[in-house]
Amino acid sequence: PQVVTDWNGYRDTVRHGIDGFRVPTLMPPGGMGRELISRYALGIDNYDSYVGNAIQSIAVDFACCVAALEKLVSNQELRTRMGRSGRERARAVFDWRVVIGAYQELWTELAARRAASQGVARTGHPLREDPFAVFAGYATCTLDANCIVHLGPNAAMARLREISAMQMNAIALHLLCQEQDRAALIEAIDREGPILIGDLLEWIPAERHAIVLRTLGWLAKMDVIRVAGLDRIVGSV
Repeated sequence: PQVVTDWNGYRDTVRHGIDGFRVPTLMPPGGMGRELISRYALGIDNYDSYVGNAIQSIAVDFACCVAALEKLVSNQELRTRMGRSGRERARAVFDWRVVIGAYQELWTELAARRAASQGVARTGHPLREDPFAVFAGYATCTLDANCIVHLGPNAAMARLREISAMQMNAIALHLLCQEQDRAALIEAIDREGPILIGDLLEWIPAERHAIVLRTLGWLAKMDVIRVAGLDRIVGSV
């Protein structure tokens, strides 16, 4: 049985509740990563730094992940059934006799897409596009004004400072809100939450929406905040 992120290829590979569980993911909407891609295009950040900066605002739902693992660990019959379903699917879908035909269908589809997209206007750097726009279809949920957020278990400021000090978590802090602004966001969510992100953004200048949404993505990644209802999008565990 598989426990994977509900993200791009995994979504097409693992059937939620049949072969395993897909854990919801989220990231900011397109347009929120222009500063990241501009820094890469200008040579301020190398490719590895650019990728690292982008993924700091992409989160996996902690609660759903824990629930999926606990369910499999405690239920041998479920593990056996899901493992059997996974083997059957592998033979039916991923055997080379099937895969070659699927490749041929894909090539035909991609050729049609390229032909249909000729002349479509693009914005920004022609070779460096906003990662949150390019991969908009990968995550379970777009972290936008319509999401409802509440505090997670790591919301205490002492814990947040501890998390922020870890090198693997601090690589993109220069592209997120400063510590006092992160604290203000957490305080507002604590006071008003659960709260629509759109309501949070109302008291923030529009030119700062991108950095705030990236920061909210980072806070979700660190389980400081959680987005309500993600499990209902994929399916309950």
